[in-house]
Amino acid sequence: MADVPVFDISDLNRKAYETAQSRRVYRKASGWLDAGEQAAIAASGFGKPGCAVLDIGIGGGRTTPLLSAINPNYVGVDYISQLVEAARARFPEADLRQMDARRLAFGDGAFDAVLFSYNGIDSVNQADRIAILAEIFRVLRPGGCFCFSSLNRYGPAFAQQFQRPFGMDTSSLRALVLDLARAIRWYAMFLVVGLPVYLQARRANRRSKTTELVARQVSAHYGGLVLLFTSAAANVALLRQAGFEVALILDEAGNDVAGDGKAEDSRWLYYVARKPAAAGLQGGVGGAQAGG
Repeated sequence: MADVPVFDISDLNRKAYETAQSRRVYRKASGWLDAGEQAAIAASGFGKPGCAVLDIGIGGGRTTPLLSAINPNYVGVDYISQLVEAARARFPEADLRQMDARRLAFGDGAFDAVLFSYNGIDSVNQADRIAILAEIFRVLRPGGCFCFSSLNRYGPAFAQQFQRPFGMDTSSLRALVLDLARAIRWYAMFLVVGLPVYLQARRANRRSKTTELVARQVSAHYGGLVLLFTSAAANVALLRQAGFEVALILDEAGNDVAGDGKAEDSRWLYYVARKPAAAGLQGGVGGAQAGG
């Protein structure tokens, strides 16, 4: 799976996540994304008594009350300081820290369960994805569980054209004028933010030689995000390379899709992987030296 993408999407996406618009979006998020997320968490042992839980990519804190309610031995991290501050404002009692998943500041075997939710792992390059998997493997105790979601290369989100995130309400003149004003603002912001991103992603994908892991611009944040859409086969291969055993793959509805790896009706897939009980505290690809 070499030759994907040739520019640093992590740096590009960081700029989008650091904006005031991003904070407005993520600090309002709450609840489970879908039945698949809830089922994957239930299958991952986050609620075991005394379980030490690490929540990566908390954004504005959507998953913080969900996981801390299941188990109080909870730590949440995100690499965007502005989002961590927004989450702390919402949940001041929670242990929330700014931290990069490629360089986790925890000891070997510190956690029993790790979550990386809402396709957060898709925000970085493949090399960084490998580094993140190595770090998660390192901080998990033998027998520990890792749960994450990843955009589905063969799902409907990949097949859709780039969509403007608004419609036009023609029920009244006032509603139409307001929507036209929003449309003008969005297109103006897209020209400034999204068009340069589009050109970068287009050049990168032209040079890519794989169809299993593809960088694609998405509508969020005025087109300022480029995310990796990955096939189930590619994710399973990377997990096994890092030392994990893949226990379960679920679609958005919570159905087991292990027998149908493409899951063409699901925008993203949930993966439940385990660190072998016989594994040492260090292992996988890169061990404690992971970075990116």
